[in-house]
Amino acid sequence: MGFLQIVLHWFGWVFLLSEWVIRLVMLAVVPFRRTPAAAKGWLLLIFFEPWIGHLCSDRATEDAPVAR
Repeated sequence: MGFLQIVLHWFGWVFLLSEWVIRLVMLAVVPFRRTPAAAKGWLLLIFFEPWIGHLCSDRATEDAPVAR
C-alpha cells in the first residue's frame, strides 16, 4: 500500500466520522434554537448532507431570533 493510498484511506475514515459527529451534535443543538417546523427542516438537511447543513445552520442562527 502506497503513501497516497494510506492518506486517502485515513481521510475517508476521518470524513465519515466527522459526518456522524456533526449529526449527533446538531441533533441536540438545532431543536432548541428554532421553531419545531424549522428544526425538522434543518435536521433533515443535516442528516442527508451534514457538512452543508452544519455550515448553513451556523450562518442562519446569527440573524434568527431564539424560539421560546
